[in-house]
Amino acid sequence: MTNYEEGAEKANQVIPDSANKGIESFKVVTSKNGGAMKTRIESLSSQLHNSFKHIRNWIKLEMMNLETLVLAIHEKDLCYQRKHKAMKALNEQQKLLKKIDEGKFTFKTMLKSKSSKDQYKLELLQSIQQKEKDISNWDEIKKYITIYIMEKAIPLFKERMALGYQEAIQEFSCDEIHNATTNLRCWTEFKKVTEVDSIMNTYGKPWNPEDPNNYK
Repeated sequence: MTNYEEGAEKANQVIPDSANKGIESFKVVTSKNGGAMKTRIESLSSQLHNSFKHIRNWIKLEMMNLETLVLAIHEKDLCYQRKHKAMKALNEQQKLLKKIDEGKFTFKTMLKSKSSKDQYKLELLQSIQQKEKDISNWDEIKKYITIYIMEKAIPLFKERMALGYQEAIQEFSCDEIHNATTNLRCWTEFKKVTEVDSIMNTYGKPWNPEDPNNYK
């Protein structure tokens, strides 16, 4: 706009009217009041808010909440695997203890003295007892995690999802209202500059869009 108006001014372009009287080039941003308007338009983008950031943040939060819920379900399923891993280890230790009791050869005791074997056997018995407890505990842990997921995690996830969406839309709407108001104020002032300053300078009187003489 600036280049056009300055170029038109330099070329002294004239639009002849019905009486063959010259009319000065139409000017807006290079008019008397246009300097401030030019600055206002150039700074308009910095005054606007990015309303879509609220939708982006809401989606990010939903993904994080969903990942947390999936992780909790995954931990519940791992209880089954850990239980069977403990059962396998228990079975191996029981077989090893049986061999030691029967005096059979084992790699773990082949270089041990009698007292060391007895100590190892005692430690093995303690480990077997702990494994038996672990197997039972994994069932209880799985039950607790399942109850927590059903009664706490899933309802909380649904509540946060609904509330987060509502808050994101509200923030989005506020920013869009701000942007619309800022745009309206800027372009209303721009329109006033066009009507009051430029057109008055051109035609020598205030602009009245309802006056048919303005269009002759």
